[in-house]
Amino acid sequence: MGQTATAKPLIARSSNILITNMVLTLSGTEYSHALQSGLKQLYLASRDNTAILKYAFVSGDSGIKYMTLNGCCSLNLTDIELQSMVLYIQSSKATTTIEIMELY
Repeated sequence: MGQTATAKPLIARSSNILITNMVLTLSGTEYSHALQSGLKQLYLASRDNTAILKYAFVSGDSGIKYMTLNGCCSLNLTDIELQSMVLYIQSSKATTTIEIMELY
């Protein structure tokens, strides 16, 4: 028998969902992803469970002042109200695919 998933209220209120699969071609290289105004929820994960992701919201900081996301983990920021900003991210492994889901 199948499982039923229940959406959180924030997802039910979101009118626009944007999913991006981004390949970080080189290890230790900073890549950027623009986040639009009105972002309510951000989900970030790596498809490679052995890659370590470093992320920041200031250019150049993903290698200096950053948060770490282990490959077996995901980041889920909820109930946020971001204005336009950029997510900067790098991986410890080459050709790492990351999944980004934005809810507006």
